Amino acid sequence: MKILLLGGGGFIGRHIADVVCQNNKVTIYDKEVPSQMIRDFSGEIIVDDIRSPAVDIDMLVNQNDVIIDLIAYANPKLYIDKPLETFNICFTENLKIAEMCVKYNKRLIQFSTSEVYGDHGHVDHPWKEDHTEFITGGIHEHRWVYANAKQLLERLIHIYGTTDGLDYTIIRPFNFIGYDIDYLPSQQPGCPRVFSHFLDSIICNKPMSLVDGGQQKRAYTYIDDAVECIVKIINSPESTRREVFNIGSPKNETTIEGLGETMIQIYNERWGTYSQEFLYPTGEAFYGKGYADISRRVPSIDKVIKLIDWRPTTDLRTTLTKSMEPWFIS
Repeated sequence: MKILLLGGGGFIGRHIADVVCQNNKVTIYDKEVPSQMIRDFSGEIIVDDIRSPAVDIDMLVNQNDVIIDLIAYANPKLYIDKPLETFNICFTENLKIAEMCVKYNKRLIQFSTSEVYGDHGHVDHPWKEDHTEFITGGIHEHRWVYANAKQLLERLIHIYGTTDGLDYTIIRPFNFIGYDIDYLPSQQPGCPRVFSHFLDSIICNKPMSLVDGGQQKRAYTYIDDAVECIVKIINSPESTRREVFNIGSPKNETTIEGLGETMIQIYNERWGTYSQEFLYPTGEAFYGKGYADISRRVPSIDKVIKLIDWRPTTDLRTTLTKSMEPWFIS
């Protein structure tokens, strides 16, 4: 099978590539690819921006059997700082890829986001794929640009499936983490996701910041579990055709504060002593004007269990231990 992995140099893409390249011909396309991946990867790597005229994306889509589209800005800080670019990347450029898949009758595996569910407050039930009550904040809250772009993209892909026969699968990831999810903010400028912020605080022995109190709830999924599910989807075209899947670990639900506390416990038991106090900045102070958040984000995985018989196996503590360990044993 020939697979085009768009956005394959990112966290999720790298882990997918490591597995699928063993039995398939894989081409990675991304504007940034780690040097180690360039050295070690056995397939073709194209380093360029999806918006660049230098590479013929249309031709690449035509030459491959399965198009896996991971191209996105998946970082709340970027939604605030670059809302227009976030929309253009997450909707406009991705829609072009979907339309190429229609044109050449290619299978599309489109990565979306758990943010397409919006914010329902502290709901007492997991989110189901076919009941997406999309509630967001006011237009001044630029944080919702990303969710709106992804929601709209999903709707257009679904329409292409019903009107033009597009063969697609949509994946909604729920908080995948692993040791290489992001960079550390003390080592390079920027604002990574929460796991990397907390890890950096532990390594540098500085306070952790619990934005808006840290009581938001998330369910964290170990990257190896997630990739196992993704590979099953790739290899199950009939049972996953024109379906939307949550991929996540509902049993790994915790608050952001609970995430930080568990990471501290693991560190203190294994590698050292961390005893800093928490800081409590507002979302606007930490991320910038226009920030908003989702109170609880937990998936139902009934559909993926039923259709491809996948279940996550890594509990929260093991997920965090495996994700932290390489930073302290290297």
